[in-house]
Amino acid sequence: MRNNPWPFPASAPSPVVTAAKYAGLAIGAFLLYKLVTRGVSGAAADLTRGAVGTVVDAGTGVVIGAGEAVGIPPTNVDQCTEDIYAGRTWDASFSCPAATFLRYAIGGVKPPRPGDADAGMNGYSLNRNC
Repeated sequence: MRNNPWPFPASAPSPVVTAAKYAGLAIGAFLLYKLVTRGVSGAAADLTRGAVGTVVDAGTGVVIGAGEAVGIPPTNVDQCTEDIYAGRTWDASFSCPAATFLRYAIGGVKPPRPGDADAGMNGYSLNRNC
């Protein structure tokens, strides 16, 4: 008689270990898929973009929370556009994001109105390298 319970282990692995193995397998499969479809540089760019995006979002949340704690109201793009086109620079300084307000205050560049189809980008470039 054998004391070895072969082919069955003496005890089953814990559910946490099993879940961790499956999670690792899923992450590995996803990374392999990204590597095959996007190549090494594309997969690295996706991973970096995800990590940096998370850090930037966390930083944005901290800035917004600190501003609200001090009494600075959150920005509102619709109100910003309305204030700029009405010529209310002081109100626009509170309702606009900083980059939009500085473009307007320094360069006179107004953001495009949502209804203007022919307005183009009006100084707003989709390519940040220009």
